Amino acid sequence: MRHRPLSEAAGRAIAHTAVLAYAAAVIVPFIFLFLSSVRSNQEIFSQPLGIPTEWRFENYSRAFGEANLGDSLLVSAFVTVLSVAITLALALPAAYAIARVGEGRIAGAVEAVFASGLLIPSFAVLVPTFFLAVQLKMLNQPLFVALFYPATGLPITVLLLVQFMRGIPRAVDEAAMIDGATRATILWRLIIPMSIPGIVTVTIFNVINFWNEYIFALVLLGGGSQITAQVALPRLQGERLVDYGLVAAGAVIVMLPVLLCYAVLQKQTQQALTAGAVKE
Repeated sequence: MRHRPLSEAAGRAIAHTAVLAYAAAVIVPFIFLFLSSVRSNQEIFSQPLGIPTEWRFENYSRAFGEANLGDSLLVSAFVTVLSVAITLALALPAAYAIARVGEGRIAGAVEAVFASGLLIPSFAVLVPTFFLAVQLKMLNQPLFVALFYPATGLPITVLLLVQFMRGIPRAVDEAAMIDGATRATILWRLIIPMSIPGIVTVTIFNVINFWNEYIFALVLLGGGSQITAQVALPRLQGERLVDYGLVAAGAVIVMLPVLLCYAVLQKQTQQALTAGAVKE
């Protein structure tokens, strides 16, 4: 028993060290990227993590101008917001049906169908998706991309929401049904408000995935005038000489909206991660 406090202290020290090491592994690349965005190529290679001798913030204005990032960011925002909204509109009733309405094997079979969507490689549907866009005459249109992305995010979104809704006591549904509430009313007024932490978690997950998606956006929008920020970013690379400071500035600009989204919704995310630990 005398060695227990010492072992607990050692465990905390190891845990804190691991957390700090992981934080450093995540933060250092961001610091390097930002410092590179305000440097010249010569300084980037000579002093990667040193304080810049000349802060070249004009790289950011150049990135906006040369890659037309302003319009591309608006296209990315339109595609991401609409895709996330469609994904949630489809996933919430599906997850509720599996978690609360479905019985036994039927619910398990439907859940397995959504889980099988995680096994389909993205490249396997790239060519059929391209031909579908051509047939619908929606090639090079952001709307088609916004309608397609929910198909890629729906499986994981449904599975995560199902697990979260199963943690809500069924007594909530039973009490509401005794009072005459319909399934739709229960979902809208009870289950969704109680699932806000889980909804925020899948929202952030989908925002990151949809915002950063590159391959489908390149194939479906690459030949048009309206492209996402991820597709526009490579335009900052020169044919012979790459201005790494300019490319880094563009990367910071493209990455900033996702970081701001996470910062705004951080509190709800923490509640989602700790919800399972405090439920009785």
